[in-house]
Amino acid sequence: MTEAPLRFESDILPIFETRCLACHGDGDRQSDLDLRTRDSVLRGGRSGSVITPFLPDESLLLQKVVQGAMPPSKAKLAPKEIDRIRRWIDGGALIQGEEAASPEIHASDGGVTETKVMVGIVNVKCIGCHGRR
Repeated sequence: MTEAPLRFESDILPIFETRCLACHGDGDRQSDLDLRTRDSVLRGGRSGSVITPFLPDESLLLQKVVQGAMPPSKAKLAPKEIDRIRRWIDGGALIQGEEAASPEIHASDGGVTETKVMVGIVNVKCIGCHGRR
């Protein structure tokens, strides 16, 4: 039996509301990152995009929560919450009403491209030490 794809509004936003929106919601946003909507998550913040649909291991947001760097408080995300975020990204980071698509279909209509993947990797692996210049 295949699991239903996860959706931002019902599966991810509740996690963000409890754990993340104090710093990445209304008002002054840390690193200019807004986690209130899927589109704002895709836009990312000062460090660029924080998720790459279909590529959870290349997504900065997931790396930060897995490493325990986010949230910065002692109350870290539970393994179940981290797994839910991973599965949401892996399934294409869908919102309510969107149908699941394969990564190949998504890439052909302007979604995930080799350039976007490379930019995501550079943002995650290089920018921290070498800066944006």
